[in-house]
Amino acid sequence: MKSKSIVYYSLILLGIVHPFLWGISITNHSPEKNDRFGGGGENFIGYRYDFSGVGISSNGRWATMISNNVFITSSHYYPSTNSNITFWETNDKDGNSVEIGVSDKYYKIGSTDIYLGVLDKALPDNYSIYSITEGFKSQFGQNNQVFLLGSSSSFSVGEARINLDSSGYQKTGSNKGQAFYTAENTSDSLADTLLRIGDSGAPVFLFDGRGSMTLLGNNWFIGSTTQNGQNYYVNVLTDLSPYSDQINNFVVRNAVAIPEPTTILGVLPIVALGFFRFWRNRSQKG
Repeated sequence: MKSKSIVYYSLILLGIVHPFLWGISITNHSPEKNDRFGGGGENFIGYRYDFSGVGISSNGRWATMISNNVFITSSHYYPSTNSNITFWETNDKDGNSVEIGVSDKYYKIGSTDIYLGVLDKALPDNYSIYSITEGFKSQFGQNNQVFLLGSSSSFSVGEARINLDSSGYQKTGSNKGQAFYTAENTSDSLADTLLRIGDSGAPVFLFDGRGSMTLLGNNWFIGSTTQNGQNYYVNVLTDLSPYSDQINNFVVRNAVAIPEPTTILGVLPIVALGFFRFWRNRSQKG
């Protein structure tokens, strides 16, 4: 498929669509199988995987952590400054969670749809941080199987397969950049996962079937195309790997230092000595 053959409508059209129409469409969807908080336990397709580093803002925007304080999302649908992002430690929505504010630091990469934001404070270290994949060079990436996330109200997870010959330059509105996509036959009732309005910025993960996954991209826009007389739905997804240098540089510039255990042990005697002197001086004055 060539980019010029894709006829699309963009996920930017968020304010025009009724909220109840938002959210990922998954064939044979069930809460137990496809919703992270659906109570499915081992029946949830993402049961083996750790989604604790994927947060949702108070206004339904997605954020995926790539360091302890930097997140990545869509530049046309990002968590705004002073909003709060919630992260859940487990697949139990009533279990442990943390809510952290969004700072005024951010970076949009050129004319792409890639947006990097910074939290007001670091995410606790028991929450996940995701590595950005090098694409399909990794061993399990050869299976080109991905999790597509969407529907912020239910945190739904669907499976899809990337078309390996689809990576290329795409443009929608003022945003352009490298992308890849999944295509589903519109006449095939078994078409697995189709993104919907409101899913922009949610992560796309390569996974291996055994509990390992890496960040491949973000949801960008949706549309359709015709090839050899056959109609296809298209999920267009940003490709993060070409922009790894810009992403890494932003992470480094905004890094939050975490004291190493040896550093903490070295400081403790100094703190103890200071307290002892304070206590002795106070006792003498008394």
